[in-house]
Amino acid sequence: MDISIKKANRRDISTIKDILTESRNEHLPYAPMRYSEKEIRYWVGEILLVKANVWLAIKNGIAIGVCACSDKGIDTWIEQLYIKPGYLQQGAGSKLLDVAVKQSKFKHIKVACFEQNIQAKNFYIKMGFKVKQQRDGSQNEEGLADLILEKRVS
Repeated sequence: MDISIKKANRRDISTIKDILTESRNEHLPYAPMRYSEKEIRYWVGEILLVKANVWLAIKNGIAIGVCACSDKGIDTWIEQLYIKPGYLQQGAGSKLLDVAVKQSKFKHIKVACFEQNIQAKNFYIKMGFKVKQQRDGSQNEEGLADLILEKRVS
């Protein structure tokens, strides 16, 4: 079955929280969530859905991925892009990223990913992003070295 994309809304708060926590727990064991489920739920509903454009990838009626983007300065930033465990490499990430690129009002779309997250780094490079900056981790709450990747959009 094909993957469809839908704009997320307040009814999706629990679904988004679940995708974020399950994916981070499975794929980023070196960067565990530092917040309770209640705090994450609040953040999704009161901050993420308010300040960002958020989409869900749906396959067979199940939400399998989430992408959130926001405009900052003269760039669009991918704030979150997570795929549920068991659904990687099925096209959800590419479809979500396509939506983010198409909705961008600016010439560049950027994303930060942990340097250790080789799979994400390789995904973004495959999708046309280039590493623009390496940072020491002082700019993120996990304190982990990260990369800024950027793609020029038309």
